[in-house]
Amino acid sequence: MPLKRSPNWLSGLRPVTEKGSNPKDELGMLKLPLLLVSPVAVALQALCMQDGAEKYGPYNYRLAKVQAYVYLEAALRHIYAIIDGEDFDPKTGKPHIGYALATLGIYADAWVNGFLIDNRPNPGSAGRLISTFSRSPGEAELTPGEITERLVSIIRGNSSKRSADSTRDRDANEAATSKRRRAHSGKRHKHAALPRSRPKRR
Repeated sequence: MPLKRSPNWLSGLRPVTEKGSNPKDELGMLKLPLLLVSPVAVALQALCMQDGAEKYGPYNYRLAKVQAYVYLEAALRHIYAIIDGEDFDPKTGKPHIGYALATLGIYADAWVNGFLIDNRPNPGSAGRLISTFSRSPGEAELTPGEITERLVSIIRGNSSKRSADSTRDRDANEAATSKRRRAHSGKRHKHAALPRSRPKRR
């Protein structure tokens, strides 16, 4: 579903009045819009990735797997420093935002290329909570009763999901146990059916 243009939509591109007539224009407009990524963000990320390249080697995260938990936590440390008013890392003098971008860039690369060890916590409801309690423009504030109602809905939904997951896991374990018993029983019957060798007469 295409996004609707915001009423306060603005473009930072240079205004032009001439429409392109090159035959490649229409095809080019269908490609992934790489120029929408700020060159400033790329430059700051590169400035901070330089540290890791010198310390551990460039693209080392494509040779050895990285832990999701470690890189997400590292990104949060830099982001929290920015939120709390510190723009530059006191150890290197480089910007925290560059380190946050670098860390998340490594995470993204490892995720897409199969080099990510997914040791995140088990899935929770943070995304649903944020979505539930975010308002659209012009939407009225929730009443205390509505807040409670929405929270209870999420809690009940989680409880039902845990119950269904528990039942599924129990059924899977019982099926696996039953399969092992049948296999073991089959081996026992096979051995029992073998004829005993008679002692040779002298």
